Amino acid sequence: MGFDTGAFCRLTGLQYDSKEKTFWGTMQGGYPVFVQIIPRRDTMSLRIVAKLPAGKTEADLASALEEWRMAHPGAAVLVYRERGLSAIVSQAKDETESRAASVTAELVALAADLGLIPCCMVCGTEHGFSQYLLDGTGVTVCDACKPHVESQMQADTEKHAEEKPNKSGLILGAAAGAVLVFLLTFAVLKLSYLSILTGYAGLVAGLLLMKKLGKKLTRPAVILCAVLCLIAGCGASVLHLSGRMAEANRENAAQAETIRASAQELLDAMDSMAPDELAALNEQLGEGFDRSAVEESLQYTRLVIDNQTTGKCFLAFPQFMKYEMFRSGLLPELAKCVLCLLASVLIGVLLTAPKLLRADSGEHQLKALTLT
Repeated sequence: MGFDTGAFCRLTGLQYDSKEKTFWGTMQGGYPVFVQIIPRRDTMSLRIVAKLPAGKTEADLASALEEWRMAHPGAAVLVYRERGLSAIVSQAKDETESRAASVTAELVALAADLGLIPCCMVCGTEHGFSQYLLDGTGVTVCDACKPHVESQMQADTEKHAEEKPNKSGLILGAAAGAVLVFLLTFAVLKLSYLSILTGYAGLVAGLLLMKKLGKKLTRPAVILCAVLCLIAGCGASVLHLSGRMAEANRENAAQAETIRASAQELLDAMDSMAPDELAALNEQLGEGFDRSAVEESLQYTRLVIDNQTTGKCFLAFPQFMKYEMFRSGLLPELAKCVLCLLASVLIGVLLTAPKLLRADSGEHQLKALTLT
């Protein structure tokens, strides 16, 4: 079952922003609290914004924080930094919402015991601040500091806009992702099944490499990576089908030789006949006889005989697709592979690219949280 947001809100008195998937509000002592559930990891992120009391430093809190963390086995992280007390805590399997509410209240109680003072995260003022999400992270900002924060956001956006990406790094990263897609797709098809993870894994690896090597990810670079990954995956699919085709060609080589010899003999005989002899032969073979069908059989038997290795079948793949007897078996398999790859790459783009592009664009979002 999923986390019951309504139950958690009733137990803590916090609000829930469904779009940002964040619980927020104030708890005992007026402490600004932010809670985010991380379902894939079965953990929760808790954050309280408050400043140190006069005369205390972050180092003074270390022993108390470690003592609290050790007393709560599910607490993987507990740190105080830059006017924020943050914790990562595993969710309980039973009574999940009530235990989550309990550990949230206990963290607020710890803040009170440490003498932390609710405040604006920027200037430290104790009054007139509001709760916001800055790029998804809970912060508090007073009215006097808000213009300064917004100007810093704008300055960072302009700075990122001036940065130029390393084009060779972007190309290298995209190529590496495409190579990975090729290898994964070919390996998976060798096991005789399709996996939607092949394109996804290669694309994500390519995007991360592009970000690292190219310094800055751009939309055209994402499109390039996606296209190369699709081409590589399709190439691996064609190579796999070429291998199967080569195996079948070797098995049917003897039969193809017989058919080709008979077809060639018939065509040679027809070419040497006088018109009256050809008419007599056509009458003897009946109305269903079609010279073009004989010529076609000669062509596809030559394809079978001349292409009995994976490499040759790969190069001759377009020729095989011209004949129905090959196309009827190859096309459905190829279409299945391409559709799986397309879905895989698109999922990778939609899930990964927006976050990476947003980070490299320098664009920031300061969202005010309002009571509902």
